[in-house]
Amino acid sequence: MASNHVIAKRCRRCGKLIFAENLQKRCSASILLKQHAFACATCSVVLDYNVAEVVENIPFCNKHYSVARWSVEDVTEWLQQVDLEMLEGRFRDSRIDGKKLLGKGFNEIYLKHFQLSSMDRKEFQKQRAKL
Repeated sequence: MASNHVIAKRCRRCGKLIFAENLQKRCSASILLKQHAFACATCSVVLDYNVAEVVENIPFCNKHYSVARWSVEDVTEWLQQVDLEMLEGRFRDSRIDGKKLLGKGFNEIYLKHFQLSSMDRKEFQKQRAKL
């Protein structure tokens, strides 16, 4: 008796079903993802499972991996280097590290919470995009 049972799992990034014939091997952090979803959390470039860098189960390309590992102090030092020292205290109080700084959730709404002028927000986004 043939079984029509289909094995499927959900992609942790997009939530879509991954059927058995499309399953990819696990990345170094043991996250099961479809290939399209195994991409840098910052720039969305599709990553190779064998060379991807993973920080706390989040994949990054080589360019963004070093920034993702920054501590809160590293982030405040970067703020000084790019003449945004007015943000140091707020970032330190909110414990913004490299991973949070690069995260997709760190957007205009988050910056408005810091009560920055639109000019300061634009400058910050410009400097962040250079990372």
